[in-house]
Amino acid sequence: MEINFYITEDAVNNMESIDYEAFERAQDGDIKVYRLRPALCRFMVDEQNNPVPYEQALKISEKLKISQLKDFVTKFFDVASQRAVPNENGNKSESPSEAPSAD
Repeated sequence: MEINFYITEDAVNNMESIDYEAFERAQDGDIKVYRLRPALCRFMVDEQNNPVPYEQALKISEKLKISQLKDFVTKFFDVASQRAVPNENGNKSESPSEAPSAD
């Protein structure tokens, strides 16, 4: 099975604090697979972008070979950066703006 990720606002909002902490530590350079792997599993999807149940995602990730771990983590952060950073033309927001208008 090819591992895919999809990051949605709902998935981020449903993260447990321990998962959020794993991301914070990773951003600070403290990357530990035992903390980060379970956090990434919350964003795993199948080929049709349907969420993979968390327990199933954990089992899939537990079977990764050491040689596959770098790709697993890299692929997630590639997807995350594409969602967080607009492309040259800008990405259309999936939710309405709540900023006050100039009117």
